[in-house]
Amino acid sequence: MTTRLVRTLSQHVGLPPGDIERIIATAPRRYKEFKIKKRNGRGLRDIAQPSRELKALQRCVIDALAPLLPLHECAHGYVTGRGIKSNAERHRNGRFVLKMDIADFFPSIRPADFREHLRAFLPEQFDEVEVKQLELILFWLKKGERTLRMCIGAPSSPAVSNTIMYRVDQLIQELCDAQAVMYTRYADDLVFSCDTEGVLGEIEKQVTSLVNGSKHPRLRINLEKSVHLSRKQRRTITGVNITPLGDLSIGRQRKRLIRAMISHHVHGTLDREGQNELIGLLGFANDIEPLFAERMWLKLRSAPDLIRSSRKECRIAEILTSQGTGTP
Repeated sequence: MTTRLVRTLSQHVGLPPGDIERIIATAPRRYKEFKIKKRNGRGLRDIAQPSRELKALQRCVIDALAPLLPLHECAHGYVTGRGIKSNAERHRNGRFVLKMDIADFFPSIRPADFREHLRAFLPEQFDEVEVKQLELILFWLKKGERTLRMCIGAPSSPAVSNTIMYRVDQLIQELCDAQAVMYTRYADDLVFSCDTEGVLGEIEKQVTSLVNGSKHPRLRINLEKSVHLSRKQRRTITGVNITPLGDLSIGRQRKRLIRAMISHHVHGTLDREGQNELIGLLGFANDIEPLFAERMWLKLRSAPDLIRSSRKECRIAEILTSQGTGTP
């Protein structure tokens, strides 16, 4: 018998119910698997990219579920209206900062955690068959393994992980409220700040115990990545620097890189890939330090001959032309 979930997905995706059921039955294996280097340069990270049809189902499921499931206010990653800037802003006035990391965050989240979460917050929404179908849609089966897990690469993973973390976030927030500590989370990055010396050392112990003791999901703090900072040091939170005066900055290193890339572009030696990278850096700068970004776009406009002569090949020229005289 076709479930209500399948009928709903059929209506939204535009495929017959039978096709939806066939996609769901094989969903955990409908992924292209590859590896990328970790940010620290040590080891590789598994990435699983779902097929186009499965992505459509995942997006449809998340669009329907997200408004119904809880999201803690501490979450800043993959949340509309929040991001790396808002995450850093919450800590701009703290004298002391603690950064912690959850090891293997997405792969640590399993179907049992999702099932428990639905039982707690949407107990009457889905029957047993539909819950199983949702697990197949949202979780990946890595080649050579038998256990479903959440993957990096699915459009549904950020939203599912954020809501499943609600109870853990809530418990951490209670610890922080009792000690006047600010807490935010960006995916697997936990950040704490306060004005009283010594408090964050105790918070680190308590949060480690709490996270490591979590049952749904089962998580583990990566102690090697825990970092204590003060205003005497460079405070960087999710890629955003906080100056000693509490201002947000993209940092000197990024500014030097942007200036160097602009120089290469003006001299005609920045290829298409480099232009796209520069555009991304300028977009980031515009969000964090708009005055700096505006000055850099003005520098790009100082080379009109290059822009006119290479308009067909030049990505930056395309943007400047489309934007007219205003800053993109």
